[in-house]
Amino acid sequence: MNEKEKSIYEIIKNNNTVTTEEISVILDTTARTVVRYIRSLREKGYIVREGPNNSGKWNILK
Repeated sequence: MNEKEKSIYEIIKNNNTVTTEEISVILDTTARTVVRYIRSLREKGYIVREGPNNSGKWNILK
């Protein structure tokens, strides 16, 4: 896990209803970049999304 992934992972761990837009503001990066790192975290099995996009939550797996 690289530094950006660690940062996103920690943000999600502290607030499992956070949106990609909110993460992008916190990290001062684009939402597209956040989506790319989230996809990587999902593929590596660290997180999974539960529920609909607008009212779902993140679950930490590792």
